[in-house]
Amino acid sequence: MPRVLLAAQAVGALGLAAGGTAGALMAEDVLGSAAFTALPLGLLVLGSALSAPLLTVLMRRRGRAAGLAAGYALATAGAAGVIVAAAVASPAALLLGAVCCSAPATMP
Repeated sequence: MPRVLLAAQAVGALGLAAGGTAGALMAEDVLGSAAFTALPLGLLVLGSALSAPLLTVLMRRRGRAAGLAAGYALATAGAAGVIVAAAVASPAALLLGAVCCSAPATMP
């Protein structure tokens, strides 16, 4: 089990780093200005801050596996939102997806 958790955390961290970089590039394209390139990264930080207490409560009540599953499900939904944002040039999907993508960053 520890190796699976380690691998999941490594993949999640890699995805978060890639998402932050790609989000900056997409923000310029979707939002139309280089002035907004830091916005997705800022929203990743906000998403981490918002998800940490919620996932902590879930893990205390339902166990660590439930919290991990919820965090990764939220991040997967966020990543899908970012992909949709890139495909249809939707600022709202990009920003909401960026917030959701960072949930696993708060999990031990």
